[in-house]
Amino acid sequence: MRKGCVLLIWLSSLVSFLIALKVPHPVVNVRGREVSIILPGELEGIESLFFQAELVDGECDNNAYSFANKSPWSVKIEMRNSIEPNAKLRIQTVVETKNKIASQFSVYNINDKGIGELLDGPSLSSSTDLSDMIAKCKPVKKSPAETLSECSHRSGFSGGDLLFEDNFNNDQKLTDNWKHEVRYRNTGGKNQEFVAFVDDPNNSNVTNNKLHISITKDERDKILLGCTSKKEGLAKRKECGRSSGRSKREPWVSKTFRSANMHTNFTFKYGRVEIRAKMPTGDWLFPSK
Repeated sequence: MRKGCVLLIWLSSLVSFLIALKVPHPVVNVRGREVSIILPGELEGIESLFFQAELVDGECDNNAYSFANKSPWSVKIEMRNSIEPNAKLRIQTVVETKNKIASQFSVYNINDKGIGELLDGPSLSSSTDLSDMIAKCKPVKKSPAETLSECSHRSGFSGGDLLFEDNFNNDQKLTDNWKHEVRYRNTGGKNQEFVAFVDDPNNSNVTNNKLHISITKDERDKILLGCTSKKEGLAKRKECGRSSGRSKREPWVSKTFRSANMHTNFTFKYGRVEIRAKMPTGDWLFPSK
């Protein structure tokens, strides 16, 4: 991966085929739950690869992903359940070079020896030139409080136009492009997120040209300053905390963890989001299945 987290948003467009960066179909082998994926051929200029494996037409959700940032370009993915013979497996391959990102979907039939046989038919491929996308954009002042990087053709965007990019440079403030959500989330319900989202540099900061989101433990019982809850009454007290002057400790504000959840300062309805990020592993992650 290149230095820094990069978030790119494009409008949805028809699939384009660019010969400049053609992604070969990977070689797939299956052994129980393990899916081995190798991208064949002489591959030069590649900085990273992302693979996602998904069981097609399965009764239960069965997919997983992995990535590689050095040669040999191969990964082993552990699926949720074993892959049976004659199952169909869809593989998405995303290739990143210095100036391009290309992706391809391939569908395989897994034979009784665990070898993936590529099925005939149209394959879904796309390639994007990042330099051309970025060249179309210039800073546009949205309001006295907000300045975003936005394409200049405001009257009508074309498919593939870049709407927004954030490279998380060290000299920027998170509030330039992002708004923090501030509220408790351990308020009951099916998922019961045992966390408070806060606007705190200990939980969200830009360091070494990367956005870092961290979790910290905080057993204090207090009101969250700047709470962004839009609820009223008791529901709002649950999300914002109650006065520290009260002696009663309520379960929704005790022994909580603190983290960060942020939103862009603008919205869009249709598009594609691409994120380069190192994802966490462990317990208590949300969303989960």
